[in-house]
Amino acid sequence: SSYSTNPTSLAFGDVPVNTTVTRDLAVTVDAGYYVVTADMPHDPGFAIDLDTCRTLVSPGTCNVKVSYTAPSIGSVTGTMVLYQRAVANSSMYAALVGVTATGVEGVEATPPTTTATAASGGGTYTFGTWTRNGVVVTLSATDNPGGSGVARTEYSVDGETWYTYAVPFGISAEGEKSLQFRSIDNAGNVEAAQYAAIRIDKTAPSGSLSIDSGSVYAISPTVTLGLSAVDGTGSGVSKMRFGNTTGEVNGADWQDYATSRAWTLPASDGTKTVYVQYEDAVGNLSQTSDAIVLDTTRPTIGAAVIGGTAGTNGWYTSSVTVGFTCNDGGSGIPAGACPADQILTSEGPSVASAADTVTDDSGLASDRSSVVTVKIDKTAPSVAITDPKPDDAVQDVFTFAATLSDGVSGPDSLSFSVRSDDGTSTG
Repeated sequence: SSYSTNPTSLAFGDVPVNTTVTRDLAVTVDAGYYVVTADMPHDPGFAIDLDTCRTLVSPGTCNVKVSYTAPSIGSVTGTMVLYQRAVANSSMYAALVGVTATGVEGVEATPPTTTATAASGGGTYTFGTWTRNGVVVTLSATDNPGGSGVARTEYSVDGETWYTYAVPFGISAEGEKSLQFRSIDNAGNVEAAQYAAIRIDKTAPSGSLSIDSGSVYAISPTVTLGLSAVDGTGSGVSKMRFGNTTGEVNGADWQDYATSRAWTLPASDGTKTVYVQYEDAVGNLSQTSDAIVLDTTRPTIGAAVIGGTAGTNGWYTSSVTVGFTCNDGGSGIPAGACPADQILTSEGPSVASAADTVTDDSGLASDRSSVVTVKIDKTAPSVAITDPKPDDAVQDVFTFAATLSDGVSGPDSLSFSVRSDDGTSTG
């Protein structure tokens, strides 16, 4: 017969008086047989539940539950006999199982105590703190002195399935995890679940940098940095550092995170880039940058005559056009920003243009342009002949008198001619 049990003996250990401890016993039954009954040890307190073994008639293994309730203090040693019986006839086989138990004083009401330790990143991890690495948890349990002993230790993550602890286990998912753990002794006392928080942050913060609120140009090396960084559900943005180059930012001192900071750009005009690194509480780091054009050079403006009819002695005999020339070596002059031409229409020896300015793309204004002063006389002089009078008869030699006047530039010279009756002219 292959009729047998596993284990071949049951050790109940220390069982407090009036406390019940149960053990499982696997029974291998022959084909055509079932477990019909059991003879328990003569000592009181032992009981058996044949469970599925009562109906097993094909070859295989079934399970019985054997329990012991300690009636008094003291050790017991006995033998339990399990009988299998054939379905078709009365033939029977017996299997012997040794049992031992010790009744101890008092009813155990104290559950085991479980201790949890953890490691992360090659070092000891303190529960409730943040780490950038996975966490490996080790559980150990002890029962109270004289207790029934630890039967098993269990754990659960975030209130999900309870697992029986066997070896250290790892938790690698990011975020805040709630670890629960407990132990159960052989008397069935269940430890109240203990809780430990595990916080894992493997993701760097995300952030932005804005120089002077995103302006294209700066007219001074002193600027204001607008700063923003978030760390999602991680450990939180903790530090920041800055530099005008990637090398400079990598070597800069860390400072507490803030949303703005004054910064000084390199002095020479041109495109400037500022770099910032954000670090969270566990050392995850990210970098971003922003650029701005530094323009500290004011534009220039010049004024000059670009149109008009020149007369003599520096006078113009028509209206005069004054044009402006604008230049900027930095951000440039916006289209249409250079002042429009000025048309000088007044007459006189000192007709002046109006001074003007120009502003470049960065907002810098030029000095006022020079004033252009010109002499304009658009009116011809007048001549009044006083001698001879009209229709006077004259000889070959006569006296000629005239009055020449000009209200602007003044008379300069007078020329005349005399035409005789025969059509000849003398000038």
